[in-house]
Amino acid sequence: MANGGSHDGRRERPPGAPRRAPKQDRPAPRPQRSGGPAQDMDQLKEAVSSAAPGTGEVQRVIRESTFQPRAAAFTSLIQQCARVRAWQKAVDVFQALQETPGLKPNFINYSALISACSAAGRWQEAERTFLEMLAASESDEECSPNTITFSSLITACERGGRVDRALHWYHQMEDRGVEADHIIYSSLISSCERNGKLDQAVEIADSMHIAGLYHSPDLYVKLIEALGRQQQWEKALELFLSMQLAGAEAGKPACMALLSAFEAGRQPRLAMQLLDALAEDSSPTQLDGDIMVAALRVCAKTGAWQSALRVWERLQSPTQQPQQQQQQSAQLKNAAAQLVIQACKAGKNPSKAAELAAEFRRPAHRADVSSAASS
Repeated sequence: MANGGSHDGRRERPPGAPRRAPKQDRPAPRPQRSGGPAQDMDQLKEAVSSAAPGTGEVQRVIRESTFQPRAAAFTSLIQQCARVRAWQKAVDVFQALQETPGLKPNFINYSALISACSAAGRWQEAERTFLEMLAASESDEECSPNTITFSSLITACERGGRVDRALHWYHQMEDRGVEADHIIYSSLISSCERNGKLDQAVEIADSMHIAGLYHSPDLYVKLIEALGRQQQWEKALELFLSMQLAGAEAGKPACMALLSAFEAGRQPRLAMQLLDALAEDSSPTQLDGDIMVAALRVCAKTGAWQSALRVWERLQSPTQQPQQQQQQSAQLKNAAAQLVIQACKAGKNPSKAAELAAEFRRPAHRADVSSAASS
């Protein structure tokens, strides 16, 4: 036809043009919710998100939904509340679960609610939920707490600043025969260290090692430093050794922390033993200038001038790797020379201190120690 249409009035499709899909093949538009009952899980999540907590509205929108949510759906709703720290709304969802005919909370639902309380820092509510869970587990083993449950509860107590309650539940977990995991051990050790409960931190670290687990070196370094500040060099040394037996690497920061503990505890002999072990060890931790200066501080504080001379000789030894010698700054050498002189003075050997001061002034040593010689 002249106008390009077909004989029945429909416009002909140009050659090569894509065929339009039949209307019945197109996806039906999703019904929009306008305040009515939720018809699917997405609408129910939206309704719960909009509901006011603590008013019964959450329970109502769940009860009036046109489908029956199962236990897993309630867990998903509680987790949604946890992500925005809406702990009261999570409690409302859990209560709706308890009110739903044919459904009973299980350990997954309880754990999710405890985690939601933990995320909001509500350790009291987390404890109340856990106690309710324990009571329910007496008649229903599906409510027995597991490692994840205890981990959420312990974390809630830690976030609430109650490390004492966290330790209480940790011991309860042990009594019930539930195994702790890496997260529980690590968080408890960190909390104990921050709150000055060093004995408990060391005990938990020992339990972690017995379980075949270990933490990253930074946590051990913090704990060794804290033990050193309290002059508990024996426990610092025990932890330094046990972390290696468990599989953690005792790198330079851990060695420096242990030497600091030896300084606080006035243990030059152990400092020298550590240097000897590092010199003989084939580990990545090498005996560098910083570690030897840390050992010299121990000698200077205790007057171990003979040990200080040994360290100085080792520091200047040509057997050290060339790159290490090049990296040693003049400031480090000056500090080492001053510490050697201080060790001689503290060790009541002023003649040796004067002799070394004169020797160190020579250009060959390139160490300005005039301040140490005149002090």
